[in-house]
Amino acid sequence: MKGSNILAFLGGILVGGITALLLAPNSGEETRSQIKDMADEGINTVRRKYNSASESLRRDTTIIRDAARGAVEDVKKRIEEAKHNIAEPAPAPTQNE
Repeated sequence: MKGSNILAFLGGILVGGITALLLAPNSGEETRSQIKDMADEGINTVRRKYNSASESLRRDTTIIRDAARGAVEDVKKRIEEAKHNIAEPAPAPTQNE
């Protein structure tokens, strides 16, 4: 879903840029400058989105890794407790007569 939003955004920039060039004729030098500025803006937008997604992925990975480590430690603790409980003899039942 996010990828399609980025593509739609970049497509909008492209269509808007082309429309602006067609409706506001300038000299070749001015037009090239506008194209360069639009390309730079698009590249900067993609970089910002990439960096944001990358940072979010790093954060999520850290959270998941820490949760998994905690779960593994919890399972190890429960296994040790179960081993200890199995090793202890059960108390003899008392009979009330």
